[in-house]
Amino acid sequence: MKPLQLTDWTKTPERFFRELPMDWTDGLRAAWPDIAGESRILVCSDNHGFTCGGIVSRAIFPDMGPYEDRARDLYNRQYWYIGYLYVHAKHRSEGLGTRWMEAIRTEVPARGFWLVIEKIGLLKFYARSGFHVDRILRIGGEREWLLIVGREDW
Repeated sequence: MKPLQLTDWTKTPERFFRELPMDWTDGLRAAWPDIAGESRILVCSDNHGFTCGGIVSRAIFPDMGPYEDRARDLYNRQYWYIGYLYVHAKHRSEGLGTRWMEAIRTEVPARGFWLVIEKIGLLKFYARSGFHVDRILRIGGEREWLLIVGREDW
């Protein structure tokens, strides 16, 4: 299977925002002016439009407060954050999320990547791409998992 071709939508973020679930977009739109300079929106599409995409970043997002120190430590170690990874509903179970992550490993010069999940069910998906639990966070009475993956070729 050939690698996904990534397209950079960083300069047209609204295109990406329109593809995301509505409950994701308000906070992201508000934060974008502050994080855009250190972020890239990388997407894949087919003849019918958007299939999947996400943000890779070295910015401190507004909701990172509870783990901001760890975020800064990872950025200092040349890790990039992955956020808002989204696969269009009609393309789920096609392996696009995994292939997107493989493609960013080529596209983004990083020692590794990190992300935070709110649903334990996603752990299995990210583990297939080599991520492991770095720490379990307790935020507002809820659990979240900070996951990391390093690059062996760095």
